[in-house]
Amino acid sequence: MAKFYVESGDLQVVVEAERAIPAAARALSWTHEHFKLAPRVSIKRRSNGANEPTPFMELETGTLLSMIGEYDMA
Repeated sequence: MAKFYVESGDLQVVVEAERAIPAAARALSWTHEHFKLAPRVSIKRRSNGANEPTPFMELETGTLLSMIGEYDMA
């Protein structure tokens, strides 16, 4: 599994997952009630050999929150 860095507003969390969108949905499902979120969610993935995570994608926070039910949050 890959490590994804999910950031939005006050939220900054690392999630292990197979793909970026399920990682971000899982992070928001665990935390969205406890953090002030920005309008967009940034998802970064650590590349092999890189010191810093590389930008991967950005999604609208509302869109991602509406997708939470579509992914297994275990």
